[in-house]
Amino acid sequence: ATPAPPTPAPAIDAPAPTQLTVALAATGPCWLSVIVDGQKRVERTFAAGEQQTLEVRRELVLTAGDASAITWTINGAAAKPLGHAGEKVTARVSLANFKTFLPAR
Repeated sequence: ATPAPPTPAPAIDAPAPTQLTVALAATGPCWLSVIVDGQKRVERTFAAGEQQTLEVRRELVLTAGDASAITWTINGAAAKPLGHAGEKVTARVSLANFKTFLPAR
């Protein structure tokens, strides 16, 4: 019998995820439009304290009417602020670019 191959050491860079979990939280009233993988999932005003979690396989297009009123995480990691108070912002987040929305480590 051949011995089992050694278990490889964990890689320093985790493998690329096959999907993203994006969690949104409103810190104040904010109109949001969210398109996930080409399907409109949200288009309404969120109240302060309201939250929404979305599973993304390809791309998320997030438009916030007040960029400062939304905090968000991508796969559990806090993402960079979307923008300034009163600023309307659209972010396109995909499996290929999501790390650009996370703070540098």
